Amino acid sequence: MADTRVVLIEDDPNQAQWIAEDIIWKVVPAAGILFYDSEYSFLQEVDDGTVKAWDPTHAVIDLLVRYFSPHDLAAMNRAGQPTPEFEKAPKPNHAGLRCRKRILEVCPHLAAQNNADQNGRVVIVTVTVITPPSGDVFLLEKGTDQFPDELGRFLLLNR
Repeated sequence: MADTRVVLIEDDPNQAQWIAEDIIWKVVPAAGILFYDSEYSFLQEVDDGTVKAWDPTHAVIDLLVRYFSPHDLAAMNRAGQPTPEFEKAPKPNHAGLRCRKRILEVCPHLAAQNNADQNGRVVIVTVTVITPPSGDVFLLEKGTDQFPDELGRFLLLNR
């Protein structure tokens, strides 16, 4: 069985820890997790080839992930880069969908390959109930009692 490598994009550290420790590692104890706490940090490593080289088997992406994290801003400050103009940053309302689009561009093997695998290996997680923008976007609501089991099944069924 292939190693499980999960890209986890979640800006709330408590939720990221919960998803990693109480769901992913309980279902797949040896899973590797490449963690991002912002859309910006994820896009930086998409652009430099890190994400593609890591060859993820799954992606779990928060729908409303923020564009910049405090970590990103501190790194920019240390590097002497100008502070970003927040009003020009993309709005977070569909940041997870933008991240999904980018990861599928560099890791097309995560997309659905056939009807039996209709959702592919990318899941968008959200605390808000929304209608998926297209039929191929797989959404799970974090606030439900079923979420841990649903995410666990997603990881196990798509290995």
